[in-house]
Formats: sequence, structure tokens, C-alpha cells
Amino acid sequence: MRWIPGIILVLAVAGCAPKLRPDVANLSGLNNAQKATVSAWLEKTSNFRPAGDSDCNCAEDIAYFRKNGINDQAKPQPDYRPYQKIGDFNKDGQVDIAIVMFSTTASKSDLPVLLIFNGPFEDPAKPPAMTIKLELPMRYMLFFEPGRDPRLSFGIAESDVGCLLKPKGQAYVEDCDPGF
Repeated sequence: MRWIPGIILVLAVAGCAPKLRPDVANLSGLNNAQKATVSAWLEKTSNFRPAGDSDCNCAEDIAYFRKNGINDQAKPQPDYRPYQKIGDFNKDGQVDIAIVMFSTTASKSDLPVLLIFNGPFEDPAKPPAMTIKLELPMRYMLFFEPGRDPRLSFGIAESDVGCLLKPKGQAYVEDCDPGF
């Protein structure tokens, strides 16, 4: 019997794929490695789920951003998600993700959390670079402006209420000055 090395490798890799939670498998925009990292965090912290568009109570804002973009100079963002951003937030050449998680319990101590995971996504057990408890109205959304000076922020659309998340090494610092 003759073994074909390529087939053995494909079978070995296919058998090692991490199992994703259904609520993570359905997230659009994330690749499988990013989904595996989010799924691994949720397995350790089972009382949370990824926030979805309907959690925002901001359907008009979402529709506007998808059609027109975030500001007057922006392009339309047809796949805009208020609670999920993908981009190089800390200017290290790696794609990072920011995602909001909502509690699955009725406890007030389980506030929504914003997680920022820095790339690369080689180890699914990698902890978030930053976790922020969001003691905020659910109308808060994530925004990311890529470019020479990328800006990751969360706030209320069309207002000066919010916070910038500035990279500092492999972590981030909240800058919640009014008029951000």
C-alpha cells in the first residue's frame, strides 16, 4: 500500500480544526482563526454571547452607515456592524478585532464587555489585549477609521459622547474626554 503525504496532511489538518460555537460561526467578516479565538474566550466565559445588530436598537443608524458611510468623507459600508470591527488598530501590520459581548444572564453585574484581540490569531487561547465593561446605553456603537492614524472608538452615533481606544504597546488606553 502506498501513502500519499498530501492526503495525510489534509486529514490531519481537518481533524484539528477547532469547534466553533454556533453564535460565533455565524459572525460575518471574521476568518476562522479569529472566530476560533472568540469561541475559545466564550468557552471560558460562558455567560456571554456576541452582540448582534438587533441588540443596538439603532436600525436607522446601521442602514445609514451601510448606505452613506460613517461621516461625510467616508465611503458606504455595506457590511457595517455596530458591535464588531476588524482592522489594524495598533499599527503593527496585523489585523485585530474588536467585538462586544452581551450577558446571557439577568444579573446587573454582567454588563456588556468590549473585547479587543490583537493579531495574529495563531493561538485560539490568546487572551484579549483589552476588556472593557460597558456601563453605557445600548445605543453605543464601535467605529474604526483606518489610515495613517487609525482611530478605534465607541460612542453614540452623531454625537460627541464616546471614547477613543488608543494603542499603547500591545494594550489600549481609554480616552473618554468630552468631544472626542
